[in-house]
Amino acid sequence: MKNTASLGDEDLLRIIGRNGYASTGTVGLSDATAPGFRSTAIARLGDTVLILDAYLVWSCAFEEEKLTAFDEGLAEQSMRGDILCFLIDDTSGTYAYSIFSGGERVRVMSTTDGRAVADAGNTEAYESNLETEIDRMMETIDLFLGQPFGELTTYNTTKATAYYN
Repeated sequence: MKNTASLGDEDLLRIIGRNGYASTGTVGLSDATAPGFRSTAIARLGDTVLILDAYLVWSCAFEEEKLTAFDEGLAEQSMRGDILCFLIDDTSGTYAYSIFSGGERVRVMSTTDGRAVADAGNTEAYESNLETEIDRMMETIDLFLGQPFGELTTYNTTKATAYYN
């Protein structure tokens, strides 16, 4: 989420439907992206907030026509700043993202096993023309964050606050 410096973690948790979650301290981003991480992590990268939650992405539709209630909430919040919601599942070969801006979803892309499932809208500011799904996905995340996501998660130097229910 962009332009979120004025929002506290409690505000962000409320926006994503995680009211009442309590902090248990900090965690490195490599830990927060590990398969065994079962909570919500919030990292602040300048005026952009990165929220990691393995279950939250299943609330997004990642389909061309359909929007879930969660998608509609993200669209509403995107009046404040652009929002990228993404799913990376290397095991199933599923890669998906939705970009919300100006109160609506402006881009959705999803692939499974190299087949396009959804591909609608346009946000050239955050996308590249890389060939493979995972390369294009990672580049989109990097462009959105303004820094390499892989480095943030590999070197574990960026910390996030972990929240548990």
